[in-house]
Amino acid sequence: MPTAFFWIAWGLISFWALKTFYYSFSKEKLEKLRQAALGINVAVLILLLFCFYFRARFS
Repeated sequence: MPTAFFWIAWGLISFWALKTFYYSFSKEKLEKLRQAALGINVAVLILLLFCFYFRARFS
């Protein structure tokens, strides 16, 4: 079930990013896309580390 939530969220985020940045290219929007990508990568890293932490702590 968590996998389904992930793919639904991924699809929505991808659709929004492509709609926003792909069809209307500008330097300002490209910089915002880079910042958004960095934020998503940091969020995924934090979630991954939390998963490892709770798995190690409660197993």
